[in-house]
Amino acid sequence: KKEVAPEILKRFREALSLHANSRDTEALPILVEVIKQAPAFDSAYYYLSRVSEQLGRTETLSTEALKIAANIKGPKSPFWKLLYERFKEQEDMLAARNYASKAIQADPDDIPLKYDYADLCLNAGKYKEAAETYEQIFCRCPERTEVLKWGIEYFLKSGEGERAASSLEDHIKSHSSEVGPDVLDLLASVFMQINAYDRALKYIHDVRHIYNQGKELSSSLKIRQAICHVRLGEMEQAEKVFSILPREAVSEHPELITNLGDELTNVGNFNSALKYYLSVISEPANNGYLFVKVARSYLSLAKREQAIAFYYKALHELSDPVDARITLASLLLEDGKRDEAVLVLSPPENPDLDTAKQKAWWKKRKIRMNLCQIYHSEGMLEEFANTALQLVLKWVWRRTVKGKRKRSVLSELQRNRRRRRPRDAQASELRGGPKKWRKIRATLNETKRIRERAAIKAHNEDMCSESESTQEEAIKDEEYHRLFVDLCKALASLQRYWEALEIVNLARRLDAKMLPVEKKKELQSLGAKISCDTMDPKQWFDCVRSVIQQHPYRLNAWNCYYKVISRLGKRASSEAKFMHHLRSKHRDCVPPILIAGHHFTVTSRHQDAAREYLEAYKLMPDSPLINLCVGAALINLALGFRLKNRHECLAQGFAFLYNNLRICSNNQEALYNVARAYQHVGLVTLAASYYEKVLAVYEKEYPMPKLPNEDPTVVEERKPVNCDLRKEAAHNLHLIYKNSGAFDLARQVLKDHCTF
Repeated sequence: KKEVAPEILKRFREALSLHANSRDTEALPILVEVIKQAPAFDSAYYYLSRVSEQLGRTETLSTEALKIAANIKGPKSPFWKLLYERFKEQEDMLAARNYASKAIQADPDDIPLKYDYADLCLNAGKYKEAAETYEQIFCRCPERTEVLKWGIEYFLKSGEGERAASSLEDHIKSHSSEVGPDVLDLLASVFMQINAYDRALKYIHDVRHIYNQGKELSSSLKIRQAICHVRLGEMEQAEKVFSILPREAVSEHPELITNLGDELTNVGNFNSALKYYLSVISEPANNGYLFVKVARSYLSLAKREQAIAFYYKALHELSDPVDARITLASLLLEDGKRDEAVLVLSPPENPDLDTAKQKAWWKKRKIRMNLCQIYHSEGMLEEFANTALQLVLKWVWRRTVKGKRKRSVLSELQRNRRRRRPRDAQASELRGGPKKWRKIRATLNETKRIRERAAIKAHNEDMCSESESTQEEAIKDEEYHRLFVDLCKALASLQRYWEALEIVNLARRLDAKMLPVEKKKELQSLGAKISCDTMDPKQWFDCVRSVIQQHPYRLNAWNCYYKVISRLGKRASSEAKFMHHLRSKHRDCVPPILIAGHHFTVTSRHQDAAREYLEAYKLMPDSPLINLCVGAALINLALGFRLKNRHECLAQGFAFLYNNLRICSNNQEALYNVARAYQHVGLVTLAASYYEKVLAVYEKEYPMPKLPNEDPTVVEERKPVNCDLRKEAAHNLHLIYKNSGAFDLARQVLKDHCTF
């Protein structure tokens, strides 16, 4: 070590004298000058730290000077402890722990410092370091057995079970005459915690013959011996130990007795397990979960009444009774006590204010999901919809927020480099780009808007909370997928069409990872089905269009689509663009051509309608509907005033109608269409003959066809549609008779076919 020059030492002593006289302002520049002349003079740095501290510069100059002094002095420097104390005062526990470790290396005999370091390690979750520190303390102070127990405990927590067992085993062997029964019991406990039950039995045997010669085993070791025999499947040896267990063992070791009952439950010996559970049920160690174990034992023994009674007792004792409530509700539901089961899962009328600090049990997703299942299975649609709506929206919010990109904190230099970097459109698209995040924001906004409309009062912290345990709240996404569909069906049954529409629109925004394509199609099909029944089909236009885009060649989908747009009245520009897009993409698709012809027919543009129908006829000449439409359009065109070859056009129209009659095998509807056409052009004699043929044919009623995504094998009650045209034919025939003066025939036709 380099010695300090006498002149520098003189100046240093002068600074110390000034510091002793509280003249720190004058001492500070002298110490700085000394450090400049002797940079390796550790004492100068130390006193610079003290002077700076007196001047109120603790966080800057004082701390830095102390660090330099400690580093100059080396591993054995006493300044490490000063740094530890300073950072502990500043509540910088990470730095305090690091400097405490260095201070222990400098002074291994400082036992209080080791205790402090162990506490810091425990607060940081460093169980292994804490256990090693306690082990060091015990090596220097072997009389402190509580330190040994702490070390063993934290070795087990850190996964170092074998190290804990070997350390404790070495201590017992080296102090066989001094160890107490608590230490002997601790080693058996360690063996059991690391699943070394055979070693535990061997150790208990050694305790009896080596450490406790001529003495009886303690109650705790006897119970542990019984647990080991049960765990290893040695029930005969376990029964022998059961027979010699003293009665006071229950009151002395209720936790071990409970563990014994657990092991008996695991091997299916419910009678014995129940006996031990009931023996400790009145002990203070019962925290409520013992009631659940008793209830499960009774349930395994098919004693439902006793099981339900103990589940009710558990609800009053447990702080988080989610699983117990769900099991109790299922038992009550099996017994036909629906209202009681719902009450078990419903929030209390006067909730405890302490539950505001932690999430209340009735807000847990598992509780709400089971409540939804009960409501749905029992047909309580209103309650099901209100509960399921909150669950679905929270699930969408939580899954969408998890997918949001976290902002990184970049330096100014990094941000400038990113601005100057040329953008690559393809790479941006591969990474997802801003389009993906706009979609996520749109989904979040949609969810928030639905929550506000549905008047769901939920705080943001409740909506976004992720504090729930993953194992506790492990509800599969498939359950939410089913809940999506069931919720929309329930809302439709309750005629809450607007909310059902918003759920369908929300489902369309979700990507395939959140909601499978099959469920999306099912929801869109459901929305299209509702659009056929609602009085405001404009809101459901998007759903029907989605079904059409997926199934452009399905006639039942086009029937639903046309039923919706026919209620819209005036043709919307968006619908016209959609039809134009479909016709351009699918040129061989007939339904959009027919719909275009229908639009021209509604606006009395029969020539344009005939042109569209004839184009469809080229694609499907054997379609009865197309032949009917072409015939009707040509007949309407022939009745106009501007057509020169009216008779030729009329003949062509009837040719298509007779073609329709041939294809339909002279069925009632085809006969009626021919008769109506003859009546329309004034050929009443021919019309009357065909109306009489219609009256001679009976047509039964048929249900509405199913949508594309609906399962055709599912039996579902659908209202039949009236397909019999005899009343209409009779009414038209009576008008013909009446206009020709045959009033008696007219009255007779009405009497025969139009009276009830």
